[in-house]
Amino acid sequence: KAHGVAIEIDIDKQPKLAEQYQATAIPLMVMLRSGKEVGRQLGYMNSDKTIQWMENSLSGKVAEAPKAGGAGAPADPNSPMSGFQRARELVAAGKPDEATKEYIAVWELMGKDPAMAGARGTFLAHDMQTLASRHAPAREAFTKMRDEAWVRAQGAAPDVAAVGDWFVLNGVLEEDEKTLVWFDEHKSKSESRSVIDAQHWPLERVLVESERWSDIPLLYPNPDAPITEAFELSKKAAESDLRADLVDQAWDAYRERVAILYVGYLAAGKDDGAAALLAKARSLYDKPRLVTGAVNFAVRNGQARPVMTQLLDEAGKAGADVSAYRAQLDEALKDK
Repeated sequence: KAHGVAIEIDIDKQPKLAEQYQATAIPLMVMLRSGKEVGRQLGYMNSDKTIQWMENSLSGKVAEAPKAGGAGAPADPNSPMSGFQRARELVAAGKPDEATKEYIAVWELMGKDPAMAGARGTFLAHDMQTLASRHAPAREAFTKMRDEAWVRAQGAAPDVAAVGDWFVLNGVLEEDEKTLVWFDEHKSKSESRSVIDAQHWPLERVLVESERWSDIPLLYPNPDAPITEAFELSKKAAESDLRADLVDQAWDAYRERVAILYVGYLAAGKDDGAAALLAKARSLYDKPRLVTGAVNFAVRNGQARPVMTQLLDEAGKAGADVSAYRAQLDEALKDK
């Protein structure tokens, strides 16, 4: 208090303040002195770097965020991740129009590299959605991109990449209902199978957020493949040089993936398939939290089954505290 006061703001709950300070990406720190901004920093910093940044800000040593393509820009202008960071810095510097142009450039660059598909559909899409929700010109530009993708998708043969772009950009614009309409029209058409197989990730996100659980098996007629893929990704991340909490997060992703598939098969009335996929998941990673997580997720989404009592018994014998899960399951089964 002798030198300043730190105030934490939730930009989703305080949209007016977020707009006032052009806070469209997080974590973001803005330093004010006598009501005037004297420093701005986007991204995590440890305590030592935070103190150094504060001292530099107060002394006027903090440089302005670099302009796209200008002095201080990354050496490789064709690097998608360099452009991504540059776009975030422009947002943090209160330059949404320049950030919009940079995000569009990054979107196009990532689209040329299949290895960047995951980052494009998650981290980049999230940042673009946040910017579009707070800056009308960005929304207008991203809408144009989405509509152009739809035009490309209308050829005689399905343009799988264009349809996928359209799915993701619908999410950026918070218009996932368009994707759901497409899915309902095409999910039973054999000629659309190649698109569904190639673009299962954006479709799964929309189905999960819409709680369309019973449609999940339509994306994965054979769930062994996505379970194995999720296991290998989490295993690779866990075996990297990560902190213990990040290793746990890697396995959290696997447990979540298994739970989604498990609930999807149950909701579709495919109980045998649900049991088989859970058995497959446990054969790769048989930990009590995998079982309790799947059971808890199923109960919370209205898919309680008597067989889950045995699953919790097994998790309890393996050392898990299942009392709360058992109480929730028993209560749910009473209503069946």
